[in-house]
Amino acid sequence: MDPLSRRLRQLYPSVQIRTSDSREFGTNHLLYIDDLKLLAKDEDVMQKMTKETEEYLTHIGLIINRDKSATNSSRCADTARLLEGPETYKYLGITETRYSSVSRGMYSRIHEEIKKRVNMLLDTDLSAKNLFRAVNQHALTVPNYYIGVVPLEPYQFARLDRMVRKQLYEKGAHKHCANISRLYLPRKELGRGLHNLEFRAEMMLLNLWLTLSADENKSTRRAAILQHHRQTYSHASLITTYLHDKYGLTIRDNEAIPKTIQHLRKLQNRSLYNVISTTKLHKLLFSRRVDSVDLEESTLWLRKSMLTPQEEAKLINLQDRNLQWMSSKKNHKKCGKYLDVEHLASKCDRLLHTDYVRRHYEVARRIHRTLAKELGVKNIKKVERYKIDDRKFTKNGWISYDMSIHTEKKVQFNRPDIIVADKRKNRITIVEIAITSQNSMTSASRWNSSRSATTTRR
Repeated sequence: MDPLSRRLRQLYPSVQIRTSDSREFGTNHLLYIDDLKLLAKDEDVMQKMTKETEEYLTHIGLIINRDKSATNSSRCADTARLLEGPETYKYLGITETRYSSVSRGMYSRIHEEIKKRVNMLLDTDLSAKNLFRAVNQHALTVPNYYIGVVPLEPYQFARLDRMVRKQLYEKGAHKHCANISRLYLPRKELGRGLHNLEFRAEMMLLNLWLTLSADENKSTRRAAILQHHRQTYSHASLITTYLHDKYGLTIRDNEAIPKTIQHLRKLQNRSLYNVISTTKLHKLLFSRRVDSVDLEESTLWLRKSMLTPQEEAKLINLQDRNLQWMSSKKNHKKCGKYLDVEHLASKCDRLLHTDYVRRHYEVARRIHRTLAKELGVKNIKKVERYKIDDRKFTKNGWISYDMSIHTEKKVQFNRPDIIVADKRKNRITIVEIAITSQNSMTSASRWNSSRSATTTRR
């Protein structure tokens, strides 16, 4: 097809567009592999170019597929389908009108395609982590081809994000009162790793605009593309101003484009944290990020577990301190006090000798099993069948649970949860287990430290 392209450029006039610095770029056709689009100012030239193309294709043994071809010139109706009124045609995957403008139905097509793919993935048995990864790769990549080509506005991308969240909600993979911003944070930052289409469009448009602008003085074609966007006031032409107003992003001269995109990504994440900080309940979890909390260990269940999407959504909802799913009443039915996560987790007197004791034992059982395995205890059963003995001995030492330490003098605290005596390291480790509310975490940690310190000295 290259010889045909050269012949068309040599024999027929081009359609010109003037750039911002008065340069001119012209072409009379667009060619991509075997898809050819002819451009002309009048029907006479268009008719001659069509005949030239038809003769060339016949000479090399090819024909024009009339059913898949279209024209807005009545003189070429015998070669391609004549478009009339609201009829459209598809060129390189984009539906256009007879005036070569993008059809209004393109957004609906993108919307329905994403919706279909998300629904298909939600009907599978994928784990939560793999489901979100599949949605990112298979469904949310649909707009990538159209960003910068089809004129889409920010509110339309936000509408697509709402549609995806609605699909997740209908299948139980997202809860109604859950933290929306948390959906779009990485899993290593307590999020769920879902891609935000509005954020992606901003990064792609900025990357496109900066790449074209960098070569505007060297390439007349790229200068013409930029001029077209400026003349039509597209969102791409206003992207730098838009991002500066939204995030405070400043484009520095001579800064590498990947570094600018990376900086934009950080600003987008910061905007999510800013939204979280304005909510009364959701900010409690993320306020601990600056404390001495092991974020890597705290997010291990999000990064490595194989929970179903529904199970993960319930746990996320609980971490967000939403208890509407438990009861429609504001007070706890067992004690009559106000129902919230802090009260339910550690402050209900009615649960002190039942649920709290059982929970404490389950945590101790798992810690005891892990420490016993490290000490060299043999024949350790699985977690659900493991039972804690008062004391277990091995050649490497011994491990005890809930046993008093005999001292010459009476001390106040002499009954820690777990004691590990390791002969190999000549070291005794005292483990105190405390499950407390987030607001009382600091005081509980100090209290346990004082207990351990007192016991160790005695």
